[in-house]
Amino acid sequence: MPTSIALLLQKYILKITNGRLNTSKNSEVRVFERVMRLKISICKCTLSGCVAEILRLKRLRHMENTTS
Repeated sequence: MPTSIALLLQKYILKITNGRLNTSKNSEVRVFERVMRLKISICKCTLSGCVAEILRLKRLRHMENTTS
């Protein structure tokens, strides 16, 4: 079960950061690092913690889009 949640989160994070993936290698590496950190810590976090992380990433993306 934790693996399937991690895969869903990975797909969702890549979806919400898709506009950033093609801009530079650095942003692609950052997204990959975030996904890997989520995969490593997925067993420790609750579902609400995962949702909070997704919302945090969405806010970060929104802030990056409005400043550029």
